[in-house]
Amino acid sequence: MKPFRILAFILPAAYILLYVVLAVLRIGYPFELEWQEGSMVDHVQRVMNGQPLYVAPSVDWVPAIYPPLYYWIGAAASFITGIGFLPLRIISLLASLGCMAILFSFVKRESGKIWSGLLAAGLFAAIYRLGGAWFDLARVDSLFLFFLLAGMYVMRFHATRAGYILTALLAALAVMTKQTALVPALLLFAYGIWKRKEHGLWLSGSLAVLIGFPYIVLNAATDGWFLFYVFEMPAGHSLIGQAFAEFWLHDLFRPLPIAVLGAVLFVFTIWNKSKDRWFYLLWTVGLILAAWLPRVKDGNYANDLMPAYALLALLFGLAASVFEGRSQEIQNAISAHEPARAHIAIWSGLILYGAVLLQFASLYYRPQEQLPTDADRAAGESLLTKIRQFDGEVWIGHHGYLGSLAGKRMYASALPIYDILRADSESAKSLLLNSIEQALKGKRFAAVFTDNDRFVMLNDFREYERKFAVFTDPAVFWPVSGAPTRPMRIYTPVAQAKYDSPGQ
Repeated sequence: MKPFRILAFILPAAYILLYVVLAVLRIGYPFELEWQEGSMVDHVQRVMNGQPLYVAPSVDWVPAIYPPLYYWIGAAASFITGIGFLPLRIISLLASLGCMAILFSFVKRESGKIWSGLLAAGLFAAIYRLGGAWFDLARVDSLFLFFLLAGMYVMRFHATRAGYILTALLAALAVMTKQTALVPALLLFAYGIWKRKEHGLWLSGSLAVLIGFPYIVLNAATDGWFLFYVFEMPAGHSLIGQAFAEFWLHDLFRPLPIAVLGAVLFVFTIWNKSKDRWFYLLWTVGLILAAWLPRVKDGNYANDLMPAYALLALLFGLAASVFEGRSQEIQNAISAHEPARAHIAIWSGLILYGAVLLQFASLYYRPQEQLPTDADRAAGESLLTKIRQFDGEVWIGHHGYLGSLAGKRMYASALPIYDILRADSESAKSLLLNSIEQALKGKRFAAVFTDNDRFVMLNDFREYERKFAVFTDPAVFWPVSGAPTRPMRIYTPVAQAKYDSPGQ
């Protein structure tokens, strides 16, 4: 049984090490690892330029649906490193390692076992590919999750007035990073009211002030556009009916059956412990809903599952500790009273470690597929050369950051445009479409790069015609994370029909 336990130590540590190596190898790649990373860089660029984020939509700018904290922190980091993907990926890498450290420390402190803490951190690292290979991307998710897990840790182990205020602050930071954190924050608020005699009102009051005040100020300062982009626009995303069940079956149980079973059994084991059950119920419901609610909306991706995966990793580590303790009790009892049945005790341990190893083995992924190639980098450099050879402005609808890299100015990105068109606000749609129509009719752009025909169909491209393919190699410059999309076609004004393709 000892070799199995040793392996149960090695595998979690190996997954953590593998993640760190991959993140370091990817961090300096100068192009998108995922197709919305560039949009995050654009947001940081606007902050550094002193330009507002939440303004009326136009061809010049439409913000993403997130609150601004990640961009603010990214701008601060960019003053040191320079603008680009590097500072944002560093933030996400550190935040993701912080998540693993919190999971390790939480479970170790709760169980008293290093192995259990390592299991929790290691399982979260092993879920890296399952979660879209997202942890180290220039996206908001790792930072938002770090703040949530830090709040959970403080609330669990520092249940004092100061601890509750700090929990509220961390929850507020999470909400200012990604608004889905509002779900566990509201549950925390209700919990504070219920526990008002145990410093609970400090928790609820701090949450109300620390979340409400910045949101009110931001909304007033942006003439209402902040709440429109952060709440009203996402609310317009349609529901995906089958996703309600697929979340449980496809996203959780199918890839993580042993972790899910362990989490459920752990919750049952602590249910009779009145001091513990409400804490775990609160955070279980909060983190599950923070993943489930965005997952059932149109436009979701695997990154939305990160809160649920972190929860499962934590509960899995705690469950393993409980079951290892029970197994040891069985072994001690049998050894003392029925040594002839010692094989039963051995089997109980083998089942536990075997289940752990099986769960980790099932999460194996191909590391090389998470890394862009030299050919991808060369294709990106060639694309920048092609963009520079157009005289005048260039609109690169799905990857506006490429224009900035090529010395052009940035314009509105495709995904926020789609979000506006899916929203219920006719006035916002009208503002945006009129602005785009005027730009295209006026032939403002020397070229428009698109990833697909949807972008063309949603806008008035009658003054432009398809001229060139962007790449001749079908295998290069695809993002290694997220949706598979890349620049595919170049449109130029009809009057330039005889324009020769640059770089051909």
